[in-house]
Amino acid sequence: MGLAGVLLVVGLSYLPKVNSPGKGEPGLTRLELLGRRLGMLDRIRRAGLEESLSPSTVVLAKFLGLAFSLLVTVPLITLLPGRTGAVLAALAAGGGFLVPDLLLIRRSRKRHRRMVAALPDSLDLLATVLGAGRTTGAALSAVSRWGRGPLSVELGLAARTIEAGAPREEGLRLLRERVGGSEIAAFTSGVERSMMLGSPLSDELRRQATDLRIRRRRLIVEQAARAAPKIQLVIALVLVPAVLLLVVAVLVANADRLIGAAFGQG
Repeated sequence: MGLAGVLLVVGLSYLPKVNSPGKGEPGLTRLELLGRRLGMLDRIRRAGLEESLSPSTVVLAKFLGLAFSLLVTVPLITLLPGRTGAVLAALAAGGGFLVPDLLLIRRSRKRHRRMVAALPDSLDLLATVLGAGRTTGAALSAVSRWGRGPLSVELGLAARTIEAGAPREEGLRLLRERVGGSEIAAFTSGVERSMMLGSPLSDELRRQATDLRIRRRRLIVEQAARAAPKIQLVIALVLVPAVLLLVVAVLVANADRLIGAAFGQG
């Protein structure tokens, strides 16, 4: 059964290309279309793997994981009593099917944390460049060139979108959709609000950078406070029994001397 699943997936990857109606993207395989309908394209973007991964590859990996899980667990159906084997096989197949999604989500969260950590410095730099009289697109482009990491990549993409002739709102919307999170949403909303009201954007960006740093410090303090009970639990469950075992071992090893000393005194 597992081998049949593998052969089925390999056959799907070679299906003829079909048109994607209404999207202007002809020449997509059915496996690619399935991946896009499952939302894989957005997950790949959030993970920063557009250059090396496609939705069809993720779908193929999902079905291969399902087939491998079935290949491993199906023989257990006849060994385990009742319906236990069938339930185990179904759970394993579902887990194998979801493994690529979990890996993408994990990478996306790690990448997002890196972008949030780099955001305050980028906002300060952006405020300085805007204060020098540069346009929004030019300022984003400058920050993307001077910075490093995934946030610089996303800022550069938004800058190229604006410099190509798209409205600033479109570039900011693209940044908000690709990165996600309340921090980027607050940044783009502040820029749009400043453009609409005509207020100084540099002051707004510096205020946001300060708020982000305060929030990050508060988060670190809260994480440290939550870590204290965990450390105490580890000490209570691991270190204290280990010390007690060491004391008991020493007492047992010297039991004859202790007993002799006790009777000698008696």
